[in-house]
Amino acid sequence: MINLSAHRTEPIFVIFPYLLLMAGVLICLDFIWFQNLLTPENLVNWDTHHYQFIAKNGYQDYRVAFFPLFPLLWKWSMLNPLGISCLNGFVFLIFFYLMMKQLKASLLETCIYLSIPSFIFFYLPYTESLFFASSCLILYGLKTQRTSWVLTGIFFSTLTRPVFIILLPALVLTELITVKKYREVLVRTGLYLAITVFAVLIVAWIQYQDTGRWFEFISIQENWGNRLQFPNLPLTSWAGGFIIRLDGIALFVAAAAGITLLLYLFKKRGLPSTPLPREVALSFGYLGGMAALSLLIKGGTLASLNRYVFAVPFIIVAFNFYLRSEIKTTIKQTLVFFLIIFFYWFLFRSFVHIVTLLLYTSVTFYACLFMLMKSGSTSLSRWSTFLLIGINLVFQVIFMVRFLNGIWVG
Repeated sequence: MINLSAHRTEPIFVIFPYLLLMAGVLICLDFIWFQNLLTPENLVNWDTHHYQFIAKNGYQDYRVAFFPLFPLLWKWSMLNPLGISCLNGFVFLIFFYLMMKQLKASLLETCIYLSIPSFIFFYLPYTESLFFASSCLILYGLKTQRTSWVLTGIFFSTLTRPVFIILLPALVLTELITVKKYREVLVRTGLYLAITVFAVLIVAWIQYQDTGRWFEFISIQENWGNRLQFPNLPLTSWAGGFIIRLDGIALFVAAAAGITLLLYLFKKRGLPSTPLPREVALSFGYLGGMAALSLLIKGGTLASLNRYVFAVPFIIVAFNFYLRSEIKTTIKQTLVFFLIIFFYWFLFRSFVHIVTLLLYTSVTFYACLFMLMKSGSTSLSRWSTFLLIGINLVFQVIFMVRFLNGIWVG
């Protein structure tokens, strides 16, 4: 097994070459393949329309579903779509750099995280960068036992998007698993709840100024069909098979994280003897909560799930815990994992055509790279890691090109 944590390096020596590589590839594609791909207008697709509208005109109608921090930043900055995208990218890279320093990430680890395909949303006029930054504050506060940082992160994350219905239960579970003194659990839980309520009231007040109605974002979610319900099969997503497979992998990863947290909660045998760090417990709780929310609220539609699972700092913390663990996988275990993923795809569709089967099988092979990275064979582990990074970078470019061409990614 390759030691991924070895050869620690200054994260900036990975970030700068990565930015130059991505910029160079996109410029070449714009010059050779596409015409006018890299224009500010092409950045205004999908949710960006709503954020731009709110920034210019305030809240109207169904747009109360979108929380105010990012539209307010866009309004106050007076930037065009390209400018706000650059600002988002800068915010993300600053907090990503600090996170890599905190994790003492190696060159390979930094490359793995930076190449996650859904990270394109950090460079677009979306809320991902602000949510990443505020979530990093929460994780840092938990790791260093500084409750004030946690509360600050909760406040700004709640102003950014309506994720408190996941974060709050995940924080409570984190306290129950990692803290032995129940008095401390009760005190901190009360603080988490208080700051969340305060932030939600601010959101409601901001929207009330424009609409004259309180808490309308709740009724909008109900009108969109987001209510407690059993998931319908087959599971679906928007924009067809390509995105279904992407969101399907996100669901599998999120569900695996949630199950792991529950095993720790009930102290099942077979788990590592070392206690679960608080920031890792929260990351597992957030990811598991996102899986549960998608299945039980949206009726089996996984729209945008890859954004909410892969474009967050929680996936980095969870994956870092996996990479730094003493787990070693065998070929037999990898084959079992392959079969689990293969049959998992039947939740999404039946394979009536050989092309469909091959497409889903290729994603299954990709998922197995994560197992092979922990192989006892150093050579197999090394090549699996390099292949994973390469595939990620290719799809990161594909996702960005799709978005700029107005094709749904998330």
